[in-house]
Amino acid sequence: MKQLGLLPLRNDVFFPGAVLQLTVGRPASVALINAVQEGSIDLGVLSQRDASIESPSREDLFEVGTYASIISVMQTNTDRFQVMVKGLARFRLTSLDESDEFLRAEVEDMPSTEDDDEQLTQLVTTVREQSLVYVALRPDLPERARTVLEGIRSAGRLADVIAAHLEIALEPRQEVLATADVKERLELVLRLLNEQCEELKVSSRIQQNLDDERSRHQREQYLRHKLRAIREELGDDDPDESFADQIEAKLLDGAFPEEAAEAVKRELNRLRSIPSQSAEYSVVRSYLEWLNAVPWGEATEDRIDLDEAKTILDRDHHGMDRPKDRLIEFLAVHKLKNNLRGPILCMVGPPPGLVKALLPVPWPKRWAGRWFVSA
Repeated sequence: MKQLGLLPLRNDVFFPGAVLQLTVGRPASVALINAVQEGSIDLGVLSQRDASIESPSREDLFEVGTYASIISVMQTNTDRFQVMVKGLARFRLTSLDESDEFLRAEVEDMPSTEDDDEQLTQLVTTVREQSLVYVALRPDLPERARTVLEGIRSAGRLADVIAAHLEIALEPRQEVLATADVKERLELVLRLLNEQCEELKVSSRIQQNLDDERSRHQREQYLRHKLRAIREELGDDDPDESFADQIEAKLLDGAFPEEAAEAVKRELNRLRSIPSQSAEYSVVRSYLEWLNAVPWGEATEDRIDLDEAKTILDRDHHGMDRPKDRLIEFLAVHKLKNNLRGPILCMVGPPPGLVKALLPVPWPKRWAGRWFVSA
């Protein structure tokens, strides 16, 4: 058994052989660093399960940590230090004393077990090859990472170095640290490596597709501008571009109400980014034509005479008693309340001239064979 001063580590796992720069600011950690510098106790680094806990206890810490030696200490202000430490070997926590000014722990060594056989040699080769693939997929890693990986001869050290640089969660990283058997550690690292490589390949394909799509749109936009310039030089008009310019001019003139203007602006941008051969182009253009055709802001005065309405309905429409009764009912309620809002009548067929003449509402042109009247 050995006694150590424990330095709790947040959001990371410290591996043997690694060099890590830490910002030490908690009072207990500052007291520990001072004690280690005085030579009164050795240092051990152990990861916290929850980084938000300010004063961790036994259940807040993992069981396996790393012996550490201090390389340098630099005081940044009165109560904070920048400490550079180097990992030495694994240990397992057996007991913890929380009564002192810093955490004191009883620990036992946790040596790595390694059987030098053909299976281990093949596993090392596979892990090294996959790690080089991972480095190639991570452009943010330094160039010397490949050289470092190729120069590592110890199987356990190779697993630790790779695990320390994988973008994985705290728990699987700690699982690698807690695995004493080197062969099992390499198999775990290889599984994590394969998962990371697959994720990076998928991300790379998605990013490549996005870049290709962006380049295609930029190229089409450039060619469209160039084609417009050529047509202007030749005196030819592009009907599609003329239509877009006409809609944009009405938009700038304030011809559309606020909500309609937002829709027109959005669809106009879509229209100019879609190739004219696309099926979606005709859909967007039809929608813009419909928005442009609506007589925004135009209304008629109220002229609601129920007897005249019934006379005209009976004269122009034989039968259809229920629709005619519904129209008379609608007009009666509108005349009584004078501010009817909400109901919408949808009439299919020829333009209902009576309602058009009587209701003081914007009257859109015929669209898809239907007339919509709102009140």
